[in-house]
Amino acid sequence: INDPLIPGSIIAQIAILLPIYYSINKNIYTLSIQENIDKARKTAEELIAMRGYMAKVAPNVKVINPSLSRWSCTPAYSGRNVAKTVTQKYGFYIKQTSLNYRNPLNKPTAEEKRILNLIEKKHLKEYWEISKSNNHKVIRYAKPLLIKKACLKCHGIPHKDVPDKLYNALVKDYGNRAFNYKVGNIRGIVSVEIPLKQASLAASKIQKAVLIIGLVGIILFIIVINITIHYLFQKEIINPVK
Repeated sequence: INDPLIPGSIIAQIAILLPIYYSINKNIYTLSIQENIDKARKTAEELIAMRGYMAKVAPNVKVINPSLSRWSCTPAYSGRNVAKTVTQKYGFYIKQTSLNYRNPLNKPTAEEKRILNLIEKKHLKEYWEISKSNNHKVIRYAKPLLIKKACLKCHGIPHKDVPDKLYNALVKDYGNRAFNYKVGNIRGIVSVEIPLKQASLAASKIQKAVLIIGLVGIILFIIVINITIHYLFQKEIINPVK
């Protein structure tokens, strides 16, 4: 094909298709971030649901194994251990924490304090951001823990909602902390951190597949378009001139 218009046509087509490819890649990355936020949200909701169940069950359970903590069936204790297991197994961080924590192991980090204050101040239903943790970029997600009726057994008004015996045991083990809550109050958050590289890795796999498919598609598109242009140029201009 010795058509002088074809090289310019190819350049024009590539110039049109490249921004489309860039836009597709950007959307893939955005969707991958959103997918990981959804993963964090579902993980937090599962832990919150488990805590709600344990809050109802714990008052009816007596721990008789001396090797277990007497609080092992409470939402805070069981929730912390479940979160620890998930963190170790799936490679992303999950934790329940509060500004008014009882167990030192649930003490919030500086970032979690900031988010806790933000959620309490603005009454947010959830919060997420992309930021750094230990010099690595992460998707940080938080969902508030709200006080339900069953929670008042351990966190309500002492000697009214909290029975005397239970109140004395809690004070003995944790100090006079985290009482006088009412239904609907924010008790804390479930904090989740997912390494950004997980989202980037998932996106890059899709982007590579799109690149290969896109390149094949572009090549075929250019071939078909330029054969068509050449045919029409030959038919409508060259042949009549001849």
